[in-house]
Amino acid sequence: MTAAKPIIFGNHASSVENILKEFEIDASRLAPFDVLVWYYDYQSYDGDSYLLLRHKETGLLYSVEAGHCSCHGLEGQFEPSRTSATVELARCDKADKMPFATGDSYHRPEPSDIEAVAKFKKLLTRLAKKESIES
Repeated sequence: MTAAKPIIFGNHASSVENILKEFEIDASRLAPFDVLVWYYDYQSYDGDSYLLLRHKETGLLYSVEAGHCSCHGLEGQFEPSRTSATVELARCDKADKMPFATGDSYHRPEPSDIEAVAKFKKLLTRLAKKESIES
């Protein structure tokens, strides 16, 4: 399974290396995973982040959702949780919304994020089809 180029968007996500800095984690914590999606938006002293990861050995999907107010950043919140493309796709309430770390609310993407959002949903759709074939 080869790693695809990750979908990176939001005004504070710049690279896979940026994940290590923002979450204040050692590279060994991220090493078992391929990063599929990295979103981090930081505005008005608070931020929301979302990672979709695929375990390199098992191919299983994991998500990390984190958020913060002005007091802290994403540190201490890198806790991958087992998920599936089907679950993540179902969480996308409408075509213009995506689930992120804001509890029951949804981030409305900025106009500059629209292409990344479309790629994200296309990726989830493709992975969900693969999951249904394998089950």
